[in-house]
Amino acid sequence: MGKQKVENKALATANETALKGFPKAKLKGAFNAMAELAKAGDAANEARQAAALDVVMLAENFAVNNDAPVETLVKGWRDNLKLVIMELATSGNRFAELTEGKGDAPATAKLTGYGNNVASIAKGVIEFDIHCDGKLDSYRECRKAVESARAEKRRSDDPGAAQLADAKAHCIESWDTLRTTVFETGDILNVQALTEVLDGHIADVLEQIAAQDATEAEAEAA
Repeated sequence: MGKQKVENKALATANETALKGFPKAKLKGAFNAMAELAKAGDAANEARQAAALDVVMLAENFAVNNDAPVETLVKGWRDNLKLVIMELATSGNRFAELTEGKGDAPATAKLTGYGNNVASIAKGVIEFDIHCDGKLDSYRECRKAVESARAEKRRSDDPGAAQLADAKAHCIESWDTLRTTVFETGDILNVQALTEVLDGHIADVLEQIAAQDATEAEAEAA
């Protein structure tokens, strides 16, 4: 399938949502600016983040300018962005990767690296109705706001997983404190005592796991 046919199909999909004001040219400009600034290394980091903030702000304005459900806004943004990504990939943007289709399958394109991260934050601004304009002064602050909203959604969607993650984090913190405290004493007896406690606990846990596996095997065989 030719590039023009692929783009026409993508455009038809993008138009399904009937949303207005998608900033295609400005987005291409921002992604191209990020790609050029990436070549300059750490010295251009601040300018690169400014270009990333432009992408985020364009996403926010797109959402603000369309009176539609969040799901429709996200779909409209995503479908229109696919057109931008294809054009970036075919023009050689370092953050866009083009994969030729096999046989009659169309070519595909995706964002990579920093470009993909920025696009993800931009989509998050729409998903969680985050307003960066006049409230959050940098791309870093917008990113933190989106990451925080996503973490909260995960906690809400799966409280059990959230509790397990909290327990793991607490355990890691406690272990780091204990290990550091014991090691800093410089006393081999303290280190050996801690090792004995850990070895004993490891044996107990392995025994519990084996017993649980045996119980589950019996239940499956019954």
